[in-house]
Amino acid sequence: MSRIDHVALSVGDLEAQCRFYSQALGLQEEGRLDQPGAGLRTVLLGATDGPSIELVARAGSRPRSGCGDGGPAQFVEAAATTRGFFQWALAVDDLEATLDRLIAAGATNSTGILAARRPGIRFASINDPEGNMIELMERRVARAGPADDDSSPLDDTDQRSSAHA
Repeated sequence: MSRIDHVALSVGDLEAQCRFYSQALGLQEEGRLDQPGAGLRTVLLGATDGPSIELVARAGSRPRSGCGDGGPAQFVEAAATTRGFFQWALAVDDLEATLDRLIAAGATNSTGILAARRPGIRFASINDPEGNMIELMERRVARAGPADDDSSPLDDTDQRSSAHA
């Protein structure tokens, strides 16, 4: 694999989610595709230096069970016990500024800022306006390569489901 090109996210309100991701992350619209016969509308949002996100709205779609009705803890439980994407993570240079910008755009702060077990890494989890979890990761040290670190990112004492904590 050379790199991730884009991820696709099923959404209920396409225009509201486009506004959120554009405002919160500075993503620009790269294209739209409407397929009325299939009940699909899609928008591709991207930045010049990274992967894009494809927002897909389908008539009659339903939110993931447990999302939006019991707060962040219930969403984590629903995401962890449902197959499919649990979250997506963004590398950020300034965790506080990014978190503030996302919350101002309508995100919900799920965890606050936490230190990972691995030195030099801090992270925070937020939920977008429809409850999808996004993790923000700030690395203050370079990522260890396979030759530098042959240990597993998780051990048997880890309580989180993410591979970075």
